[in-house]
This record gives sequence, C-alpha cells and structure tokens, in this order.
Amino acid sequence: MRKNFIMKTIAASMAIGISALSIGSVTAKASTANDKVLSKGVTNKLDESKLTKIDDLVNSNIKDGIFPGGVVLVAKDGVIVYEKAFGDAQKYDMGTELKTPRKANVDTIYDLASVTKVMGTTQAIMKLSYENKINVNDTVSKYIPEFGKNGKENVKIKDLLTHTSGLTPWKPTFYHATNPKEELEFICNLPLEYKTGTARKYSDFSFMTLAFVVEKITGQTLDRYLEDTIYKPLGMKDTMFTPDASLKSRIAATSWGNPYEYRMVADDNFGYVCDENVDDFKGWRNYTLVGEVNDGNSFYANQGVAGHAGLFSTTSDLAILGQLMLNGGNYNCIRLYDKATVDEFTSVQSSFGHGYGWEINRGGESSGYMGKYADINVFGHTGFTGTQVVFDKENNLQIISLTNKQNNGVLPSGNYTSTFKFSRDLANIVYEAISPEINVSGVENNKTYTQPVKPIITIGNSDKIVEILLDGKAYDNKEISTLGEHKLLIKAASKYGTESIKEVNFQINKEDSPKEPTNPENPKNNENKEPENKVDIPNTGDNSSNTALLIIALIASAGIIIKTIKK
Repeated sequence: MRKNFIMKTIAASMAIGISALSIGSVTAKASTANDKVLSKGVTNKLDESKLTKIDDLVNSNIKDGIFPGGVVLVAKDGVIVYEKAFGDAQKYDMGTELKTPRKANVDTIYDLASVTKVMGTTQAIMKLSYENKINVNDTVSKYIPEFGKNGKENVKIKDLLTHTSGLTPWKPTFYHATNPKEELEFICNLPLEYKTGTARKYSDFSFMTLAFVVEKITGQTLDRYLEDTIYKPLGMKDTMFTPDASLKSRIAATSWGNPYEYRMVADDNFGYVCDENVDDFKGWRNYTLVGEVNDGNSFYANQGVAGHAGLFSTTSDLAILGQLMLNGGNYNCIRLYDKATVDEFTSVQSSFGHGYGWEINRGGESSGYMGKYADINVFGHTGFTGTQVVFDKENNLQIISLTNKQNNGVLPSGNYTSTFKFSRDLANIVYEAISPEINVSGVENNKTYTQPVKPIITIGNSDKIVEILLDGKAYDNKEISTLGEHKLLIKAASKYGTESIKEVNFQINKEDSPKEPTNPENPKNNENKEPENKVDIPNTGDNSSNTALLIIALIASAGIIIKTIKK
C-alpha cells in the first residue's frame, strides 16, 4: 500500500514537471518575437530634460500663427517619453474667433489627410503582400481589368506606391463622380500624364486606385478591411474613417469650407489648370469642418472613404501602429506582417528616392520635415491638415505631431501655413536628446572585490568615447588590483552631440583569511549540515531551463525514494 502511494506520487510529480516543461517551452518561444507593447515612463536612452524644449517650440509656433493647437508624442524603444497637447482644437468658426476656444488634449482626434496613405492604404497593401495575396510587381489590371486602357495597361502596384505611375497628381473628381463606383470609372478612363517610371509626381489618384485594389482582393471596402484586420485587433479605438457625430466634441476643427480647392479650380495660375468651371459644382461646403474630411475628392466623390485621405486618429493610436512597424510587424502578440515586409516597404524603391508608400530620408537643415539627422533608416509621411509621422528603425524612435493648421484659415496668397519647419525643429530636438549607450561589465557599482578586476566597456555602434577616468586619471584599460576605493568614470557622446556619463564606484580589499575547517566528528559543527540526499535546483532565470532542471531533480528524488523503499 505504502509503495503504491509513493510510486503514484512520483508519477504525478513527474507528470507535473513535464507539463511545466512544456509550458516553459511555449513561453520561451513566444518571447523570442519582438512584440514590444507601448508603455509610458522614462528611459536612460533619452535625456528628457532636453525634451522640454518641445514646449517652447510648439508654443512659439502657435503664437506665430502656424497652427492653433496640436499634440506631440515621442516614443523611444517602446516607451512613450513625451505626450502633450497644446493650444486649441478649435479656435475659429468661419473666420470668427471663438469667445471660448475648445482646447486640445492628448485624446483629440485629427483629420490625418495624406497620412491616410501610409497609416491606412499602405498598411493594407503590406499585410496583403505578406499574405501573398498581392505582389507589388503585379499590374493593376490584374485586379481591376477596366483600369488597363489609355496607356495604363502596364502600370504596376509598385508604380502606384512610388508615385511613378504616370497618373496625374490631382483633378476635381467631384465634378464627375458622387460615389466610389463613379470615382473608379473616372480613374479607369484617365490617360497617363507621363510615361510610367520616368518621373515622380505625387498623385492622390495612385492611392485612390490602391484602395480599389484592396477592395477587389478582400471583398471589403478599405475602411471595413482596415477596421476588421488592423485597427480593431490592435485596440486602435480612435482610428477611423467617417467619425460618428457623437465624437464631434473630441475632433479638431480644420478648414472654413474648402477655400483652397475652390481656388485650385477657379484660378489656373494657382498651380493647377482645370477644365472644370468652378461654379458648375453646387456642393461647396460653407461651414467649419469638424469630423468631415477636409479633402474634397475624398468627401464629395468617395463619401469620406478613400485611399489618399479620410482617416482620423490620435497620436497614441498611431504610435501603436508605429511601434508594430519598429517591432518588425508584431505588437502585443499580433502579427500583421514580418520584418522583411517592413524593410521592403520602408527602403528606397525608385530612382526618385521613394519607398513603397513611405517617404524615406526627407530631412535636411532647411528642407523636408524629418530634421537634419535623418538618414535612410528614417521613414514617414505628412498630411495637408498639418500632420506628420516620423519613424526611425535604427533608433527605435517615433515622432508624431498632429496639428489643425487649417483652422487658422488661408494666408492672403490662398495657401495654408507650412508645418515642415516645425516638424524639422521638433525632430532635431528629439534627436539631440538621444543619449549614448554605455555598458560596463567586469565590475559593478557599490561592490567590494577581493581579487583584481578588469572592466569591459562597450558603447553604442554610432557612439564615441570622450574619456575614461579611473580615480581622476586616464584609465589605461589594464587590470585593477590596487587595494582601496575606486571610481571609474566613462563619458561618451552620441552622434547627435549628446554627452552622457556613467560612474562606477567599487572597492578592492584583501582576501579574507580562510575559515577553520569543519571537524566532521564534532556534532556542534554539523548542526547546519544539509541532508546527504538533498537535490539543489539552481535558478537559471530561464523558465525552460528551470523546468528542465526541475524534471532532473524529480527523477533524482524518485531514485532516492525508491532506494528508501528497497531499504
């Protein structure tokens, strides 16, 4: 009876151990994927005191009339280190300043304008490409046969993504279409403006077409597909086309009607030559837009859902999708695509420097919007309403700024203010706050040693050592054996100019005298002696290893018990 009980106990223990091993293996496997989830906090890789300059930058732009308000978010290595709202979500109503402007907050929802192209349409194409449901080398006519005419027979998906298709940049399609079906017919009948691949002309039509391609492949409209397969699974609850009226109080106001597009049609000297008569369209909006997409072709001709404009969102929602891309396509155990897809779409894919959907390295001292430190690892996009997203793969960095510049109205020239300089200055502040990475092994802070030590110092790939001091003198990189207290000081600089110091204080003492050996025959010395058959289980810090060691320990224990039974 006693033997049976013991044997059952052994079997049960081993079964539990094997189960634990299985669970440990699954956990380890899951943890190998980079699915970093955003958190709010601090990081030693960014000098947050320097980020306070952002406050002055935003406030000065508001004072100068560049925009009435906005929200800025900065995230480094998956940690949101800066998120703040400024100014007004609505300051004017059709040119009249409100007595009590509606303030912006971090949850304010913004009309993203052309940021729709990359946080909406391009995301769908990336996902479908990863799933082998589309190939960027496919012709558009493979999915939309009626598109293949008037010189467009050989236009490929990648030509649309890189704005090299030959399609015209813009036309007021709302003179010819009142719904998506009519819009697609209009696009299919368009001729090419230039030979495919010979130039880059930023074209809304390219991304309108891509939205229809997504619809043909998935059987869902672009908004439904994005909502069902991307935004909802990721918890992006404030990202949508055609926001519900109940959200109006949270949405930043944009333009006073459509004065810019009215001028585009009415004045051939304004930048576009249009055959249409401005007064033939009777639907011009004459009210301040809140929760309606500013873009006329999206609103009037596509009912608010289009591949080039129409998406609304918040900085925090966009940061989720941004982190997913920086993670290599994963976020919180959800995979949209893989790292190879991210790298493909965010690398230069045309002779004109454009990625697939994404703009690459649009930086410079006095041009672009990514700042003077941008390189080929930096990708992003802007929107006509005053929105910018900038992502850096090398630094695992996000800089998102959403403003409602159009609510200040147009300038005397008929144009809106540009937020490009603001975005450049913002990026420069963030990059100049990036701290160098300093790692020290071989010696730890506030620790005492009885043997000589040899510090091993490493820094980030693009960082440089400024100086290394040991007790106030240049350290010669040799073993340290001098008894007493020591201070090791390492100063390094990032490639953006930020310096950082790491200090390690330690002590070296004489080795303690050996203790008197234990007399095995003295019971007093054996009071704390451990049982002969005790099995120690080291903690490796790894679940799989720990559970494996547990199994070994259980088997060993089983042997001891069986041995005891035999006795």
